[in-house]
Amino acid sequence: MSGSWRGFARYEPFLPNTAFRPLVKGVPFGGQYPEALRDILVKNGVLNSDYTPNEATAARLGWKLEDPDDVPAKERKRLRNATARAPDVMRPGG
Repeated sequence: MSGSWRGFARYEPFLPNTAFRPLVKGVPFGGQYPEALRDILVKNGVLNSDYTPNEATAARLGWKLEDPDDVPAKERKRLRNATARAPDVMRPGG
């Protein structure tokens, strides 16, 4: 991550990012966050424009994304709720 933040070229994080890290393939991430924050995650490549995880970025960062079918049954409601909270994400021209 070193050098990727403007103005913080020498900064090394104490802990890995876990707050803004998607976990499940193909499921919109961050419905609980403001759209402007999710748009930052799109701009930096963590998310696609539909707010689903960018699988290429996840692979590059060593993140293992779960297949939605592999999510334990007790966690599936959480996924449905997160997706339901996500607003309509269609963009003009996108």
